[in-house]
Amino acid sequence: MVKCIAYKGGYKYQLKRTYTVRIPIVPSATIGNKYVSLDTDGILTIQEGYAWDGPSGPMVDIPSSMRGSLVHDALYQLMREGYLDRKVYRQTADRTLRDMCMEDGMWSILAWCVYYGVRGFADPAADPASKRPITYAPRVCKPMFKRAILAVVAVFLAFSVLDFVIHGLLLQATYKASADLWRPMDEMKMPLMYLVTMVFTVSFVAIYGLMVAKKSLLSGIQFGALFGLACGVSMGFGSYCYMPIPLSLAWSWFFGSLVETIAAGAIVGAILKPGEDMAVDTDESV
Repeated sequence: MVKCIAYKGGYKYQLKRTYTVRIPIVPSATIGNKYVSLDTDGILTIQEGYAWDGPSGPMVDIPSSMRGSLVHDALYQLMREGYLDRKVYRQTADRTLRDMCMEDGMWSILAWCVYYGVRGFADPAADPASKRPITYAPRVCKPMFKRAILAVVAVFLAFSVLDFVIHGLLLQATYKASADLWRPMDEMKMPLMYLVTMVFTVSFVAIYGLMVAKKSLLSGIQFGALFGLACGVSMGFGSYCYMPIPLSLAWSWFFGSLVETIAAGAIVGAILKPGEDMAVDTDESV
């Protein structure tokens, strides 16, 4: 059995002693998590073990920037987690960074450059939608990878069952009436047919998994419908253009492909939608 690890990147430093400081943000009640808290007296407490990435952007990691970057990162985390309204408190957090940098010996002009830098470019870092994702190793440990394998199996089975119903039962009489167009049953390349179905299935799941950003049951069905429209037209009416098949069979192939891909889309949409095991971790410790 593969032993998996889950970790987060983007950090460079870890606080080795708990740090407290009074800041000009005073909430009506104590807020925070196990690593960062802010009480009703404006005392910000950052616990030992907290991890942060130091100064951001072009700013180098120098002693006069480290304390301010620690406090700034902690306040931005409270905004990302919804404890502080970033529209109300982000500017105060940025000013606190500027003031701490100057208190710690940074040239005023450089501290102001830092301030305008975070004012202009750091808003996404305070956005609740901007959280560090969990990374899994090795690759087979990723929850989405495991779900993709499940989706491939489920879609392959769905295609196989629907192929049997559509082509083996519903269209059986049509195929018998045009038997001269098809191989006899004992000459059918069944292993190759299953291989083709598997390749088609893997491609279907991979395209949805890699190309569709907002995954849901509805997006899966929509993806399947569009995929089926392309495949159905090609298989049904494309074949009708150069094969002497009945027009009714072309329509049957078109609708059959559409039904199969919509069903497959519903399956991948249900299996690959984000769940609890795909949630991001807001704990900023290492």
